Amino acid sequence: MMNDSDLMLCFEEEHSMFDKSIAGIHYWQLIRMALFTEVLNFRVEIKNRHPDFTDSYSGINMVKGGCALLYHSFFKGSYKQAEGKIVICTARREKSQAEQLVRTLKDACFMLDRPNKFMHLSFLGECGIAYSDILDFHRSVLIKFLQLVPTNFGKRIKDELNTWYKEFNEFMGVKVPYSFIQNRMIHAVISEKIITAYYKRKFKKYRPCKVVLYPCYEVFNAAMVKVCHCLNIPVIELQHGYTNTNDIIYSYAKEHTEYFPDKVLMFGDYWRDCVNYPNKERFISCGSIVLEASINQYKNKEKENLIVFISQGPYADIIYPIAVHLCNILEKKKQLDQYDIVYKLHPNEVLSWDKLHPDYHDSRMLITGDQWDIYELLSRAKMQIGIDSTALFEGIAFGAKTVIIDCDQLGEDMRKFSNKYHTLLTDNVEEIYRYITDMDNISIDTESEYIWKNNALQNVIKEIWNF
Repeated sequence: MMNDSDLMLCFEEEHSMFDKSIAGIHYWQLIRMALFTEVLNFRVEIKNRHPDFTDSYSGINMVKGGCALLYHSFFKGSYKQAEGKIVICTARREKSQAEQLVRTLKDACFMLDRPNKFMHLSFLGECGIAYSDILDFHRSVLIKFLQLVPTNFGKRIKDELNTWYKEFNEFMGVKVPYSFIQNRMIHAVISEKIITAYYKRKFKKYRPCKVVLYPCYEVFNAAMVKVCHCLNIPVIELQHGYTNTNDIIYSYAKEHTEYFPDKVLMFGDYWRDCVNYPNKERFISCGSIVLEASINQYKNKEKENLIVFISQGPYADIIYPIAVHLCNILEKKKQLDQYDIVYKLHPNEVLSWDKLHPDYHDSRMLITGDQWDIYELLSRAKMQIGIDSTALFEGIAFGAKTVIIDCDQLGEDMRKFSNKYHTLLTDNVEEIYRYITDMDNISIDTESEYIWKNNALQNVIKEIWNF
């Protein structure tokens, strides 16, 4: 039986989706990730993957963002400094990795900093920097206008969507809303046009020697890849987070290079082996710069009877009740004071936690967002519990015993991973309790080189320079 990724690839090939275009733009590669996510959401009930998104764009934040936009656009940064440099296109959520690269490359690099929740990186280092605020504002306003006001462009989008919308839902066995795909197409086409036109001008005038960026499935980065290809500028992507064999990010039946980087630097061979791409030579295992730096930073931390629940926005209603049930068992057996239990929120659920989960507060555990560094917690924790977060893989690198919660949302990759690395796969809290109380006698496979290649920073810098 084919998984969803395989089904998607078949649909793409049978309907020649990569050849379809609007206003000369091959839009499919720009929207396929968003559509695939909706397919997964339809298969298994998954709530908002990024619950903080709406709160991030509250009225107060919009005002703050407007002021920051004006400041950064007119008083900060110049692309002139990018000439002959390695341009690192990043955002605040990749701060730690960007800092490591800037400290190493120094004046050989130039930062193109994109706002994340209206915020920017707080450091400049020794490199030049420019901001994309005015460009993001420009396209956001135009996209919103076209989504709300009937225009000839909107009619062209509908006419194009009508040629495959019904077939897509029937082929995939889903019901992705028409309006969702329509809005994604508007967003993709308008964003691509604005971004490519702008950066073609900038990079023709101030030509960088190469560009390093994050996931190419984001329209901004995909458009940057296209610009680099047009100008013969080498472009390299750094793996951002979790992927698996049922993921569409790096899955293609044929090579489609218009929006795809020249190289993708992966965390390790485990992740590279998940890739379903015709030309695997594009993918190189290098390691995680952030994880490796954190392991070195916290290497002297002693392990404690600390249990960390790794929360994820769409799975909070699965993970949190298990944490409460575990507290109930420990309390009943008068062992609660022997353990510290931390419920670590995902960065994208910190703002919305109280609103979405007003009853999810238990004094027997520490519910924490940004107050605690996840890597410090993992360095101290003897046990971690979660579903399919990248942090679980990172916890193994720190030597934490691992429980993977068995649920409908769990993919086949994580089940195989559990067998290979001798983690406990269960949804039975009594079983989790027994595992915790015996965790000092449990041995685990701490050899994580297959997941996280060593010498990450040196490997990444070498690949950037040598390309």
